[in-house]
Amino acid sequence: MSCRLSVECLTEIFEFLEKDKVTLHSCLLVNRLWCRVSVEILWRNIWNAISPSSRLSRLRISSISSRILSTLVACLPNESRDFLLMNGVFISNSKSPLFNYPSFCKVLSISVLINDNFYKEFFETQNSITSINSRDRNYMVAQELLKMFMKKISSLKKLTDEKIIYYYHDDNDNNFDYGKMTNFLNSFEARDCLQNLSELRCSSNLDPDFCYQLSQICKNIKSITIEFKYSILHGISHLIFSQNGLKSLTFIQHSYYNYSSNYQIIQDILTKHSNTLTKLDLNGEWPLSILTKFPNLQVLSLSFSDGLDLKTLQFVSLLQLRILNMKLGYFKTESITFLIKFLENNGKNLKEFYINICNNSINSAIAEFCPNLRSLYTQFDKGDSLKEILKDVNNWKALKFYVVMIMIHLLDIWEEMKC
Repeated sequence: MSCRLSVECLTEIFEFLEKDKVTLHSCLLVNRLWCRVSVEILWRNIWNAISPSSRLSRLRISSISSRILSTLVACLPNESRDFLLMNGVFISNSKSPLFNYPSFCKVLSISVLINDNFYKEFFETQNSITSINSRDRNYMVAQELLKMFMKKISSLKKLTDEKIIYYYHDDNDNNFDYGKMTNFLNSFEARDCLQNLSELRCSSNLDPDFCYQLSQICKNIKSITIEFKYSILHGISHLIFSQNGLKSLTFIQHSYYNYSSNYQIIQDILTKHSNTLTKLDLNGEWPLSILTKFPNLQVLSLSFSDGLDLKTLQFVSLLQLRILNMKLGYFKTESITFLIKFLENNGKNLKEFYINICNNSINSAIAEFCPNLRSLYTQFDKGDSLKEILKDVNNWKALKFYVVMIMIHLLDIWEEMKC
């Protein structure tokens, strides 16, 4: 007698394949049960299929976008189809979908749904004559899709407005008109769908009305990523400020954004969440004095390309810090002293450390002040610095090394330390 695995067992197994899309697609072909479990995992974040990380050609991404849209349109309820037809949007009939695909989604990308490029190939293949322009047509379809998502997703986990289809490089804000898209937030279904939202990614100039409505529904977002492209508007600041127990915050600064114009707003946001924040990622030229506001910070990432002054670092004490990532571009020579002082103050409890520069003084400081590391990425040009780290780090045999060795023989040093 054959033994059939339960849905729960299959789901637990397939969870390990979430990032292995090729294998998951193979599982679709085994039988209906395997297909159902695989589809549910694949559709959690269906937008990944058209993300830059997919490394597909533009034509391929456009084709996948069309198939995703075709599946979603096939799932639209009759009232949405009738509404679109009454307003001049003709969509040919399609087969009934095998599964309730929208209900599987845990991530929703509004920016994709309201971008004209997402609809282009789909409507080109429809060969239908419409009485309205393509922009209005796309917005009407997007509105109905969003309503459907609100009804069918029991609990959305992540909401994003980032442009994830890589041929959207024009950064044309005319593609984004949230003023037309806020109606879907007014329904009872939207409140049920969004009230447990845990992750948000958006730009600093997100439409204020959209932010205010979202802030009335979502009170417990744990992770927020903001891309600062232009001046921050009070809508997004109000949304962040209204959250309870925010754990993770990421600021991404574009080169043309000047934080000084909104520094007070940023300060207020950070002060509100100073005691709950455990993860902070600063990408760009942010004032490092803000680090003093977070006594419970456990993960810190700093990324910058210009000559940022690290002087403030020497006064920062983060006793709970466990993971430190530093992606440094050009920085002043005297800043090395400040960074070493920071390691002296905070290195004892570090478990993971990433730094992308080659400096023997910093490597010596790692050896002296970071004895409990379990994962390290750094660069060397002399073997002596590596020997110091291996000598001083507790239980160095358990340490994961991701090192860039320059002009030294790593294996020789490793064998020498083993003796």
